[in-house]
This record gives sequence, structure tokens and C-alpha cells, in this order.
Amino acid sequence: MSFFKTKFFFVLLMIAIVLIILPTVLTAFGAGSVVRDAVGTVAIPFQWCATKVCDAFDGFVGYFTDYNRLVEENESLRQQNQLLLENIGKADSVIDENNYLKEYLGINSPLYKYQMVSASVIGTQATNYSSLYTVNCGSLSGVGSNMPVICGNSLVGYVSEVGMLRCKVTPITDINSSVAVYAPSSGASGMLEGDFSLRADGLCKMVGIDEKSDIKVGDVVVSSGIGSVYPSGILVGRVKEVSVNSYNRTKTAVVEPFADFSSLSHLSVITYYEVTENETE
Repeated sequence: MSFFKTKFFFVLLMIAIVLIILPTVLTAFGAGSVVRDAVGTVAIPFQWCATKVCDAFDGFVGYFTDYNRLVEENESLRQQNQLLLENIGKADSVIDENNYLKEYLGINSPLYKYQMVSASVIGTQATNYSSLYTVNCGSLSGVGSNMPVICGNSLVGYVSEVGMLRCKVTPITDINSSVAVYAPSSGASGMLEGDFSLRADGLCKMVGIDEKSDIKVGDVVVSSGIGSVYPSGILVGRVKEVSVNSYNRTKTAVVEPFADFSSLSHLSVITYYEVTENETE
């Protein structure tokens, strides 16, 4: 059976005719407002749904717009924070270097004239029996073997190997190191040596001290100038312990160096020094 001959099609056709003719007739008799009100009433639910859909879409778009803005703002703040951290790091580095230079200048003594090469630690090498620091200066800078090395105005050690652009420094805490020292407050003298059991704690020992000497905990120890490596008067460390060796009638002192070997960065190699007239007198 054809669809156009069914009762359902006939009903739909009549409804369509009524919907077309009825508004026209009502408008002709001045009742157009009734049509508009009816249409408006029927359209209210659809308008409400459309409004909610538009609001939801605007909110959805607004959410991602705000999200993108927050992402950009967060990235900008992260970059600013990173820049501030870098500036703080640079400031701390400048402060450390400034403090180092103050100590560096403090090494100048009326008793000696010094020539020094400034350098930085670029590597460390440690074994069970020795320790070395690699420094970024070498023979091209006038550095040679057995030259003393300081940090600020404190003794670090000596140059044990030399290359053209770098050298290696053996610290005073190493078991291969030996420095003639004395304690000005008591006049006690001896040899500062590295010790296997003390090296891990950054300490060394002063041996060969006269049993009758008045050396005590807290005394400052400096280089005595005996030998050909170290000039006299360079700060070495402070006495931490004193013990008596009853077998050879001497004292031994544990010394804590002034140089902080756990954070060495800036060093100076004393390439030349000479005694002034005051020291000669």
C-alpha cells in the first residue's frame, strides 16, 4: 500500500493545513497576538535548552581559556623563579670569592714578598692511601713542583704534579705530606704529617713535640719555614688534642686545619717568595 494513500498521511496533511491556515485566519481577524503567544509558549522549552547549551559551551570555552592563561602565567613565574635562583647563586659565588680575596690579600706579610697564581679546583682524586686535587693552572702559568698552595691565608698543601695547563695538589692531610710547624703561643715545634686514621675526618697530627713544651688544646699552629717548600708564618690549623708518647718522651697533637678540604674551590699557588729585610733582621 502506498504511504500517500494511508490514513496516517491524511492526518498529517490535515494537521499541516490547519497549522498553515489557522495563523493566517487569526491574523486576518486581528488575533495575531494569540498566534505569537502560542508560538512563544511552545518555544519556551526550546529557548531554555538552547540558552543552557550556549552557557555550557561558553563555560567550557572559558575554562580552557583560563587554563591556558594559567599555564602561561605559571611558566612565566617558573622562569622568573629560575632567574632569581640563578642570580642568588651568582651573588653567593661573588660573596665567597670576595671573602676569599680578602683572605688572599691577608697573606701578604711584611716578612715576605709573594708572587701567586690564582686557580680553581676542577677535580678530586682519593684512594685509601692518598688524595689529590686537580687545579686549572700549570707550567704555562709559572707553576712548578713542590710549590706551596694556600686557600685564602691558610695552608692547603703543595704541588705534586705539573702539566702545561693544570697541576695536582697534595693536601697537608695526605699521608705523603710533611710540614715543619710550630705553635707561636708556646714555642712548641714539630712536624705536621698526614695520618691514615685521621685523614677521613680532615685532620692531621703534629709529631716530635718536646715533652716539656706547653702546647695545649686551642693553640694555633703555623708553618715554621724550615725546609725549602713552605715559607714561615702561614696559618695551618688549631690543636684539637694533645697526648704524650711515653716511649720517646715526646708529645703528639691532633691538628684541625683551617682550610676546609670538604669545600675547596679557590686556591692560590705561591710561585715565588723572598725574605724581606725585617725577616732577615
